[in-house]
Amino acid sequence: MLKTIKIVIQVIWAGFMLILGTAVGVSYGFNRYGTAGAFVLGFVGLCLGALAALWPEMALDILFSGIW
Repeated sequence: MLKTIKIVIQVIWAGFMLILGTAVGVSYGFNRYGTAGAFVLGFVGLCLGALAALWPEMALDILFSGIW
């Protein structure tokens, strides 16, 4: 049961990081560079989101290092 919960949480985390990275990249790219920038920075955001999904400890460390 705990293994199933862990897998579900990992899948939710991965999906959220991919969506968040892509959305931030597209938003910034479109506002700054137009449609071409939205495509390019959306892809960059997708790649960074994939890295954040792959290593959640590193992503949380980077996120919270600026707060403390």
